Amino acid sequence: MKKKKKAKILKRKIKFILDPLKRYRNDKEFRMRASYTKYLSKKKIRNNTILYEAYHGQSMTGNPYAVFKYLIKNPKYRSFTHVWAINDKSVVPSEYQNKSNIYFVEPRSKQYNKYLATAKYLINDTTFPYYFQKKKKRTDLC
Repeated sequence: MKKKKKAKILKRKIKFILDPLKRYRNDKEFRMRASYTKYLSKKKIRNNTILYEAYHGQSMTGNPYAVFKYLIKNPKYRSFTHVWAINDKSVVPSEYQNKSNIYFVEPRSKQYNKYLATAKYLINDTTFPYYFQKKKKRTDLC
């Protein structure tokens, strides 16, 4: 009887260890949350970085785009890095495609999570992913 109980306990311990690893391997959303949490805890806020997102990455339009156009033309913000979450780069106006301080990342990617966790300014016309957490020293402009 003792051997069966020990085997059952050992089986539960192995399951406790392996289940999160299986989930990480099989569940993309779980991996995205994990990468965001890693960046959030290990990376510092980038003071001159702005992340923009319009309609969950469908376009460069609306209020985020209006703010972006103002900032990109203003010499006061020349040293800022502008990051757009965009699904399809073909919707990006050609005048912004090869600028050294403008980057484009796919929404819900590791790069997106990195900027979501580290950009000081976040400009969005909808919502960020459900796992988003606001850090101190950060400004949300939604």
